[in-house]
Amino acid sequence: RIALERSKSAREAVQLMGDLAVAEGFYGAGSFEGTGESLMVIDPREGFIFHVLPDHSGKSAVWAAQRVGDGQVGVVANMFTIRHLLPNRTTRGQPDFLFSDSVHEIAQRSGWWRPSDGPLDFTRVYSDGEYAHKFYSGRRLWGAYRLLAPDVPMPSDYSDLRPSPVYPATVSTRRKLSPLDLIAVHRDMYQGTPFDMTAGAAAGAFANPDRYSASGVTKLRGAWERSIALYRTSQTHVVQARGWLPPTIGGVAWYGPHAAHGTCFLPLHIGAQAVPAPHADADPRSVSRRSAYWAHKF
Repeated sequence: RIALERSKSAREAVQLMGDLAVAEGFYGAGSFEGTGESLMVIDPREGFIFHVLPDHSGKSAVWAAQRVGDGQVGVVANMFTIRHLLPNRTTRGQPDFLFSDSVHEIAQRSGWWRPSDGPLDFTRVYSDGEYAHKFYSGRRLWGAYRLLAPDVPMPSDYSDLRPSPVYPATVSTRRKLSPLDLIAVHRDMYQGTPFDMTAGAAAGAFANPDRYSASGVTKLRGAWERSIALYRTSQTHVVQARGWLPPTIGGVAWYGPHAAHGTCFLPLHIGAQAVPAPHADADPRSVSRRSAYWAHKF
């Protein structure tokens, strides 16, 4: 929110968020998914992948950001994705990578990286890897890239996603993407692939992609595939920045309450003075027939 108030560009916002985290500290949620955070930050001209996590003292932070190149697309799925930091790579005279001084300092002091190793791999050094199980993040990266950049071959299997740069932070795509393409990614269940959640015995007679948790059942080793579309999603949004239009209508948030595969996306322009009442009521603890969230949930 501070970055939105004080910054005029995505580059300024990334730098401000990083500087504030270093000066004031960054305190993550402390959940099983770790205390780091990833954000996609865009303006009509540039887009950045931004990673931040607490430092060893708990009073400051480590952060890095990578510019998504022109004609490229980047995917982040519950895990850090920025790999080698290249401080000398620029676009139109501006660096493609931004990062805190602590990135190299802490890694070298901790014995995780040496200058002789070459460019520091941010994910290898600072990520905890996939949280719950193998393919927790990797399958989503593979699934998204197969839709957004189908001409780029991506392996569906790997050993360990953290030390191995199986999936790049960004890749080139041959076509211009639209909000509909990104909505399709959010709704993806790997249809038509060996990992199709709508196929097989678990999907039942009605091709149900959802795999619900249950209590009091026998625990087995292994895990279901983790599709991009999930029934427990609270809301989905696709943000569009169109520089050829006035800012009040050029910026659009395509907002879908509840899970992407069962919602309708409503365009909300940044110049709007208010949000429709049904979309302002979304308490997951209290059923409301006036709420768009509950209308889509049921």
